[in-house]
Amino acid sequence: MKLVELECKNCGAALKVEEGSDIINCPYCNASYKIDDEVKHVKYDDMENSGYEFEKGRIKAQKEHLENNNVMDKSKTFMVFIPFVVVFIISLIAFVGIRSAGRKEFEKASDSITSVNTEESKKEDEEQKKRELETKARVFNMGYSNGRQATVHIERMLNSIITNNRSNKERIVTVKFKDIETQDSEQILEIEKQLEEFGYYDVLLDYDKDGFMNVMTIK
Repeated sequence: MKLVELECKNCGAALKVEEGSDIINCPYCNASYKIDDEVKHVKYDDMENSGYEFEKGRIKAQKEHLENNNVMDKSKTFMVFIPFVVVFIISLIAFVGIRSAGRKEFEKASDSITSVNTEESKKEDEEQKKRELETKARVFNMGYSNGRQATVHIERMLNSIITNNRSNKERIVTVKFKDIETQDSEQILEIEKQLEEFGYYDVLLDYDKDGFMNVMTIK
C-alpha cells in the first residue's frame, strides 16, 4: 500500500500515513490529523497538554534532525580524510621501499668495499712475503763468496741452501758436486757426508739476472 508523507503542522515532524487512512497521530507532539484530499483539520485529544506535547515533539524532532545531520557531517569528514589517509599509506609504502632498496645498495657497496679491501690485503700480504724472501735471499747471498773454502764453511752454506730451498720456492739454489746436481734437501745432505772432515774445496757461485745466487758448484 502506498505511503503518503506529510509534515506535522505543530512541530514540523515528518509524518507517514498509508494512503486511504483518515486519521494520523504525530508521534512527537501527539497531535491528531484527519486526512482527506489534503490536511484540513487538526484535532487535539488533550487540549490541556497540547502545548507541552507540542514543544516536546518539536524538541524531539529537532534532536533527531541534528543527529541525522551529525551522522552526515561525520560521513563527510571521513570522506574528506580518506584521500589524506590513502596518500599517507602510499607515502609510507614508498618510504619503506626506498629505505629497503637503499639498505640493499648499501650492503652491496659494503660487500664490494670489503671484497676490494680483502683483495688489497691479500696483495699486500703477498708483497710483504715477497719482500721478506728477497731480504732473506740478499742476506743469504752476502754471507758467501767464490774461492777456496774449508769443509766446515761449505757445510754451513749447504745447510743454508737447504733452508732457503724449503722456504723460498722462487729462489731455489742448485748444488753441484762431482756427478751430482740437485735441489733436493736429502741429496744435499748426502753431499755434506761425502766432504772430507777437514778438507778444502773450491767453491763457484753463480747468480741469476736479479743478482741472487742460484747455483753452487763444489770442486
